[in-house]
Amino acid sequence: MTHFFSYKLYLCPMTISFFLTISDQTDLLKHQIASIIQQSQSTDELYIIDSSGDEKNCDRVTQMQTQASFVIEHLQFKPTDSFAKQLNTAIHRSKGDFLILVNEHGFLHPKLIQHHRQFSKRGLFLHGVVSKTITLPPLSFSENFQSVYKKVRASGNAFYFPLRSHFCRPKSFFAKENEIQNISFWREDFNLINGYDEDFHSPSYTQFDFLSRLTHLGVKSKSLKGAAFFYQPNKFSKGVPVAADEKLLEKSLMKKRIVALNGVEKN
Repeated sequence: MTHFFSYKLYLCPMTISFFLTISDQTDLLKHQIASIIQQSQSTDELYIIDSSGDEKNCDRVTQMQTQASFVIEHLQFKPTDSFAKQLNTAIHRSKGDFLILVNEHGFLHPKLIQHHRQFSKRGLFLHGVVSKTITLPPLSFSENFQSVYKKVRASGNAFYFPLRSHFCRPKSFFAKENEIQNISFWREDFNLINGYDEDFHSPSYTQFDFLSRLTHLGVKSKSLKGAAFFYQPNKFSKGVPVAADEKLLEKSLMKKRIVALNGVEKN
């Protein structure tokens, strides 16, 4: 099985862009980037989409760039900039064929990128697992990152078993109970629906609208069961829904809208 997928990866070269969004101040950023650098399969570029207002993040990214074989670009936004605008700006700047996005603070399983790449297929978008972990003191990572990183993975509340993903059939719809903090999709599909709709404000509804429009386009949703783990501390929540966004989403779903009117390309 391993040799088959290695051969498949060799036959189907493509470039990968990875996006990490952060909106809260924390000193875990360097360790998050470390978990991306140490992936079994590397990304071709990494974009840090930062609306936290933490002035130290620029130095943290610069320090980690010396350890990475790919370019890390740190994009700073105002907290008032919509989540959709931040994503559209970063994706428009990127060059990858295949785009992987994780939201907020957390650590990647060493094979997260490999799993997204392994199960990638034209006509699909993927959503991996977000495994909640116990909250660890941030300073403990400075002592011995590898040791603490193992504890983070061991404390995850989901069962790692990638083989399950082979038996998970793609669906022609996207349900809200599916995870939206760990997704991947193709640039060509992003362009066809004009990216994210900047009329939305909350991250959750921005993602729900985007993925729903992909399914209206004909792109199917595939859940990665027991694979592509993103380990996230319990203290980080998904945010509070916005009433205006909920109404906007209902309208978009009712019309089975495909193209964002206020997307990456403006009218």
